This record gives sequence, C-alpha cells and structure tokens, in this order.
Amino acid sequence: MTRCGILVAACAFLAAAAAPAAQAAEKVFYHDVELRLSGALFRSDPSDGKDLELYLGTLKGQWDKHVLGWSGPLFDGWRVDGSRAHDSMDDEGVLTEVKESGDKIALAVNMTINPDPWVKGGSGTYAVELTREPSKDPAKAAVLTGTFTGRYNGQAVKGKAAGWIRAACWPSPAAGCAPCAGGEHPRLIFRKGDLPALKQRAATAEGKAILARLDFVLAKAWTLWHPMGYAFQYQLTGEKKYADLAKEHVEMARSGKQQGDRRYSYTSPGGKLRAGSSYAAIAMAYDLCYDAWAPTYRKELAREIQNKVFPGLVTKTGGGQHSPRSNHYGAWQGGGGTAILAITGDDGTDPEIIARCNRIFRRRAKRAFHDGYGDKCYFFEGHHCGRLSTNTGLSSYLQALRVAAGEDWIANYPPAQWLLTKWVYELVRDSRGLQNLQRGMYAGGFGRGGMSSGGDFAQSFGVCPDAHKPAVLWAYNHVVEPGDKTYDAITYPHRAVYAFVNWPVGVKEVNPGEVFPKVLHDAAAEYFLFRSGWSDAGDIIVTMIGGAKRPYRKPSLLVLGRGASASVNLTWPDLRGATLDDNKDGTYVLSVDGKSLAVDFSGKSGQPLLLVIADGTITARTFPTSALPAPTIEGNQVTAGKQTLRLDGKKLVFAP
Repeated sequence: MTRCGILVAACAFLAAAAAPAAQAAEKVFYHDVELRLSGALFRSDPSDGKDLELYLGTLKGQWDKHVLGWSGPLFDGWRVDGSRAHDSMDDEGVLTEVKESGDKIALAVNMTINPDPWVKGGSGTYAVELTREPSKDPAKAAVLTGTFTGRYNGQAVKGKAAGWIRAACWPSPAAGCAPCAGGEHPRLIFRKGDLPALKQRAATAEGKAILARLDFVLAKAWTLWHPMGYAFQYQLTGEKKYADLAKEHVEMARSGKQQGDRRYSYTSPGGKLRAGSSYAAIAMAYDLCYDAWAPTYRKELAREIQNKVFPGLVTKTGGGQHSPRSNHYGAWQGGGGTAILAITGDDGTDPEIIARCNRIFRRRAKRAFHDGYGDKCYFFEGHHCGRLSTNTGLSSYLQALRVAAGEDWIANYPPAQWLLTKWVYELVRDSRGLQNLQRGMYAGGFGRGGMSSGGDFAQSFGVCPDAHKPAVLWAYNHVVEPGDKTYDAITYPHRAVYAFVNWPVGVKEVNPGEVFPKVLHDAAAEYFLFRSGWSDAGDIIVTMIGGAKRPYRKPSLLVLGRGASASVNLTWPDLRGATLDDNKDGTYVLSVDGKSLAVDFSGKSGQPLLLVIADGTITARTFPTSALPAPTIEGNQVTAGKQTLRLDGKKLVFAP
C-alpha cells in the first residue's frame, strides 16, 4: 500500500520569495531546538523571575520563523518542578533575526505569552546569544549555552539561556509519500491510491472477518462514529447509498443525538478530552465522503469543524487544567489535530487559522510524548490513563500525520515505537482470562470495548514499527484473543475501519521471545518489567517501579500470573541509578543504593518464580505458593529447591 502525505507548509525563515498562493511551499523537516530562558517572565516583580521554554526548528542554517513557547512546569521523569513556572500555557512567537558565525548563534525572538485564569499574559522581546558545543548524548546534535536580554511587558529582563539541538529531525519524511493538495480526499487513514489494495484485502479471510465485525457494530447501538463506518463502506464499494447514510448520521450528530456514553457528543462534549475525539469522529466521515457530498455541504461542514476546534481546543486552554501527564491531553490534542488535518486546505476554512492550529497541535504532540510518556511509553499517570490518551486521540493523529502530511513520527523517536509494543510485555493470560498489572489512576482490568479501553491494536498497528509487528501479532493471537477475533471492533465502528486498514495481514507472527529481551526497562519512569516468557497461558510478570514523587502510590513490586497475584511495598524511591544483571538463564538481579532484588524464572527453586529481596533484611518467597517447602534463609544465604543465592556485600548473587 502507498504511504502518501499532504504537503503542509512549514515557513522558512527569511525565505527569498513567498510561493504563489496556489503553489505549496517545499516541506522542511527541521531539527528541534529547545531553549530555556531563565527569568524571562515574571508575574508582578521582575526580580521574581519565571522561566520560558522556546521551541524552534533549524536545518543547515535555515530556521523556521515560527516559535512556540511553554511557560509552565518543568517535567523530568517523576519529578515536576513548578517553582519556575509562570502559568501552564502554550505561547506563540516569531523569530525575527538569526546570525550564525561558527559556533556562535544570535537569535531575536518576539513572543506573546498567553494568560490563564489566574496569571496575566503579555509580550516579550528577547535577544539570545548562544554557544554551540558537542553533546555526549547521541540524541542531541549539540548543546547550547549562553545568555539573553530583553523586555517583558515593558520591563527589562535578563538571564541564562540553555538548550540543545535534536540530532535527527522529528518527524522525518515518511517513506513513499507524495504530497496531496487541499480538496484531495481521503487522507486521514488511507489515500485514494490505496483503494485497489484495500479492495483486494476485502477478499482475504481477515478482511472478510473485519468487515463482518463492521456490519455487526453498525447494527448495534448508535455511536458518534457510525457516520464514519458508513463512509468507509462508501469508499470500499463506491455505492452512493452508503455516502447518503453517512450524511444522514452526521446530521443526527449535528442535531444533538447522543450515544450511550453521552460524554462523547458533537454538540455538547464532556470537556476537551471528549471534544477532540468527538469532532474528529465527524471529520473522519467528512474525509471519507468528501467526493460524494455536495460542495456547499462540504464547505459548510469544514467551516463548522474549524470553528469547533478553534479557538476552543487551541488557544482557550483553560490555564493548565490538563498537562501532558493527564489522560485528557493526548485525547484533546490528537483529536483536535486529526480534525484539523481533515479540513486543511479545503473550501470553507481560513488558511491562517488552519496553519496556526497545525503548528500548535504538532508541538503539543511532542509535549505529549516527552512529558507524558517514558522512553518505553510508560504513561506517568498510569496504565489506563495511557490507554485513554493513546486510543482516543494520539495514535490516530500520528497515523493521520503520516498519511495526510507525509510525516513519520515514529522512526526518529524511539519512545513512540513502543506505543503499542509495550502491551506485549504487560498482558498475560491465565485461568482467569486476560490479565494486566495496572498502576496509577483508574487502575483496573484491561477492558476492551470502551472508547478509552479499546482499539489499542486496531489503531496502533497503524503506527507500530514493521520490525515489531510479527511479535505484536503473536501476542494478540495467543494472549489477547486466542480464539475468535473481534479485531478490537466491539462497540465503535471506527475500530473496525482502522483494523481493516492497519491489520498486518500476511505478516508471519513470531514469538516475542525470539526478537525481544524478557525485561522491559523504561528509564524515565524508573520502571522494570520482568517476564518469564511468552506462551499461550501460564506466563508470569514481575513489575518494579521507583519515583520519589510518584503519585497514586501503590506497592512498588507487583507480581501477576498463573491465576494469582502478589504485591510488596518496598521503600525504594529512586531507581534512576539502578543496575540490572541479566544472567541469561532466566535469573536477574536489580540493585540500587545497597538494595537488591533477585528474580528467578529458571525453575531451579521448584516453582515458576522465586523472589529474593535484600534491603537491610533478606526475604524470599516462591510464586505461586504451593505445598513445597518455603525458601530457607541462613545468614546471608537463601536456598530454595536447587537454587542458592547469597548477599555478596550489598548485592544478591546467584550461586554457580
């Protein structure tokens, strides 16, 4: 299938001449520049300085003239520093001058600081003098240090400036993409050139099964995504009756018809979390039926979608009501961003508003990742909240950015590659069915039918790296749904559409143990997950988490599998400096600050799992419990069956 993209203009600083209105400018994939100006803002007294982060883009001496800012807290793993925060708002500005000479960079920036309900905004002008130096971090091309001077709301400010330049452009050009113009549809999930391949897919066993699921879900209770379901049937068959059905159901939504979960509504959504995805639902139907509907109707609907998204989801953010660590954020940004991509360049829209929205939603997508998710996509607010953020907005937006804008948001940002793949580690199946060890707010089971708790595979297969798909497919077929398949199409029609387009049909599944290590480590979240292996049933997982400032505190050590679970509340607040010994025989030792945890899946203990903890005293237990003798502890030595460990100084060691 082709991977095409709409050309979204990225303005280049001091371009020689503006392109004619009918001609799209060449797309530039900039390298991110992040700067923090210490003391650039203040609330009332300039001596009580607050910080301003600036996000810019550069490529071979060419700079993006648009600057986005952030005047809120600084996020670093579990640590959140709000002491230097002005408010919790996104800011906007322009780069008015750039001078580069060797390793010296001089920037002139004009910024508009947006207010929230408690803190007044204003305007700032800043002259920044920077020195570029090599970085030891391979993800950074250079680090930047220097100073700035300027004025905020007419009063002089100055301070230190520091930042870095990303080594690789993010996003990067999507392979095989060709730009599309305004008025070219569909564009959010697939392109017109993909239709022949999709029609061939309809003849496969998986394709037939997924289309049957679409019919099944469309026959159930009405949802806001029914218009999209019918619109997809129009694309696949070319029959006008489906486009008419889609329009009829769009009009139901526009007239205020409510689905079962009334929080999702086109006319009265429950907050920005639901608003983004609710508007995107209608925008998806618009995208798929664009060629079938009358131009006057399309124009009216495009303008309506624009006015729903802007300014409500773009500039009227409510003042920090939801940060990237909130389950609301990815849904809000991803849904709003998808809706805007659907109408970009179309009749009825304002080009300046659309361009502004596209810039802001893209920047917030980056913040959603590097502030909300860890480096293996652990979501800081917890497992369920991460599903909500991903499934109701972010994953669909990333796919739309590739298809509609030719942008690959996965290849050059390793954490994003684990958005779906992490569930290969997290899910087990035993006598109780599908199980998941959840942490954080709303922690519970791995539900699969709701808007928040559903669509993980159908949607995120669209942004899953090709190298990961065989293992993820194995996990779905053997752990998630080893019997009859729903393909995530349980309640909402759009999940069937995504499944039909995204499912890795023809890919040969591979046991994850053949391609992935059995330990998942998210360093940013201080999270370790140990897995006994991958089988249809009977696997065991052990999860350990640190974080001195971690909210929603639960026992730091959790065990799940074989029909049982266990927990231990260890006082290990900081795992940032932890070391892990993998003995390559199913045994592991995690050590930090004189404390040690041994995880033994080797079976030598006589049980599937032996846990030994040394943190002042030594404790040991096997899992699941049985009639076998409990581990014995004599001095610094632990014996369980044929397995022996000893505490060697401050670290547990398995005996040869």
